[in-house]
Amino acid sequence: MRVELEALLFYGVPGIAFISVILFAVIRFRKTNSFLRSLLQSIGLAVLLYGTTFLWWFIDGDGLGQLVSMMYYGTGFIVNCFVNTGVLYFLKKKYG
Repeated sequence: MRVELEALLFYGVPGIAFISVILFAVIRFRKTNSFLRSLLQSIGLAVLLYGTTFLWWFIDGDGLGQLVSMMYYGTGFIVNCFVNTGVLYFLKKKYG
């Protein structure tokens, strides 16, 4: 695989997942005005999106590459959940 394509997949896919989950959480909160429901649904979407990125790296035959990518995506998932919680908490204080 070309280096540019691999870099795009390595950084672009979690970036898209990160933005998608936060936008989904904001839209769900504006429609339902429920902090907990919006948070749980957005965490479910994050599990789905980051889970597919985990599956992508199982194709990679290099054990070290799998380990590094799993740690990278796992950290991204946790950071995404914290940022998502903060954004929803801010929206709850502002609009709730």
